[in-house]
Amino acid sequence: MPRPSLADVRRPQILEAYARCLVSYGWEGSTLDRIAEEAGVTRALVRHYLGNRDEVDRALVEHLRARYVDWFQGLGRGVPPSRRLSAIVDALLTTDPEEPTQVVDALFAASKDRPELQDALRAMYRELEQLVETELAAAHPGADPGRRRTVAYGLVCLVGMHRSLDAIGFPSERAIQAKACADRLVADLA
Repeated sequence: MPRPSLADVRRPQILEAYARCLVSYGWEGSTLDRIAEEAGVTRALVRHYLGNRDEVDRALVEHLRARYVDWFQGLGRGVPPSRRLSAIVDALLTTDPEEPTQVVDALFAASKDRPELQDALRAMYRELEQLVETELAAAHPGADPGRRRTVAYGLVCLVGMHRSLDAIGFPSERAIQAKACADRLVADLA
């Protein structure tokens, strides 16, 4: 009888180790050896479960994308439809220590000369933009689709930069200002 695959356990374990390495050592310092050491596995196992460095990078982006999508889809559960969009915007602008802002920032920096990584990051943010646009359409079904797309993109930009600035120590009251900006963007659809 063949042994069961450990991929479902090892892949996330290695990817979380890689995320920690990115925050601590940056992209250049996050070698496969260092990732393996952080994960408590051998370099050969990193390569076995995830492949070469480019494949590890793409796997991390996919891992983060799946986390973001799961998190986003859970935001509106149990919230009355009239409050759903506001609750989602609030959650997007709330700092969560479990959110991988610094990891994403490190991947953005590493993607400068790496088109395949840029493609993966772009796809991740396009999906987030589409999720936001879907919520905007539910809250403002009569709004012009082009304006909804513009507002969705504006919210994604606002949230992304707000989280990056928060990660480097901007004052916490900036979240209130970011929320006011988000509310103005959404109000533009009414």
